[in-house]
Amino acid sequence: MSEHQFKQVIKSEEERYSSGIPIVMQSYALMQNRKTGEMSAQIVFCNIAEERTQDVVVDVLCKDAQGKDVKGVVGYVYNAPKYKRNQEFGGDEMIVLPDSLTRSIEVNITKAVFEDGSEYSASSKSGAIPVQQRLVDYFDDEEIAQQYVRQTRSIAKYAALELDEIWLCSCGAVNKTGEEQCNVCGLQLQAQKELLDVDALKPGLAAYDKEQAALVEQKSQEKRLQNQKTARTKKLLKIFIPIYKQSRRPAWF
Repeated sequence: MSEHQFKQVIKSEEERYSSGIPIVMQSYALMQNRKTGEMSAQIVFCNIAEERTQDVVVDVLCKDAQGKDVKGVVGYVYNAPKYKRNQEFGGDEMIVLPDSLTRSIEVNITKAVFEDGSEYSASSKSGAIPVQQRLVDYFDDEEIAQQYVRQTRSIAKYAALELDEIWLCSCGAVNKTGEEQCNVCGLQLQAQKELLDVDALKPGLAAYDKEQAALVEQKSQEKRLQNQKTARTKKLLKIFIPIYKQSRRPAWF
């Protein structure tokens, strides 16, 4: 696929999930062939199952510029062998759409087959995965947000979010309901939930502030002692340098 052959008409990075299928759609783009006007869909998926993928089946619903339904694609099969958990796939494949008037699309994952033979079918259309709140927005307090990070992991950025079949970790990773800890960073979901209570963070913040104040005082004391030492040295030099110079002069001078 030549970079200059296609024009990007729309792009969405809204993550979507079809109930019953452990595959997340991470983004899609509607592309137009500059020469022919033909429209194509370019979709990126991510496997969130422990098993490696084999095939993923999708429907692409299409609408024109006025929002009217036009012919789409039903049952398109991605041959996606051996993509392991958290691996992205699909972005290098273009689904040619039958109607060049297409100006918007909706993608639904309908089925997924995995390498071990397990199959999953969607129980509903795909829905948008809510955007996680950044910690500083959730707490509306930067100091409390930083304390949350100190008590969890340095990669924590978001407030953990539980949905029906998945949950989103503070690090941003997608996990399946029933998994007690994040498959990427290892943080326990329960611990994350408990620390979203400001009162659970206040004791730790108070201890941190006290520790920082003690460090500041220690450094200040060290600086005072150094300044005193420097002042004494300068005073002694003022006394002894003239004496030293006098002792170095010849006796006849």
